[in-house]
Amino acid sequence: MGKDLKGRDLGVGIYQRQDGLYSARYTNKLGKRKEKYFKKLQECRQWIADARFIDSHSDLTAGENMTVEAWFDYFINDIKGDTIRPNTQRNYRKRFERNIKEHIGRMLLSEVKPIHCQDILNKMTPTYAESTVYQCRITMSFQH
Repeated sequence: MGKDLKGRDLGVGIYQRQDGLYSARYTNKLGKRKEKYFKKLQECRQWIADARFIDSHSDLTAGENMTVEAWFDYFINDIKGDTIRPNTQRNYRKRFERNIKEHIGRMLLSEVKPIHCQDILNKMTPTYAESTVYQCRITMSFQH
């Protein structure tokens, strides 16, 4: 049990640092420690509860051995499936095939760094419209 600066119990995985920030940390099922800092205790508690729930209910344990191309196929076919409109799915596929696949498609998902994604966007900027570059960024982040 972590404690705050006044000595009160905050719960498992949460404590208050000397600078007043609250810290939440846990170890996921792959054995990696996750930690995040918050100004408010409620935000801290919410984050750790959500993170633990996602970790315990997630079946994506093969992510470290999966290529970007395999992840994209899994994402479009299994995760999103019929939940996104056909036009959106077509845009994702088009951006992936034309701009992303040749650069990072064969890389392991765990090896892709933000600099790889930024490099793709930088190479697109001189030849594509700003909206197309934006669509590619969305496709790489899979925010929808």
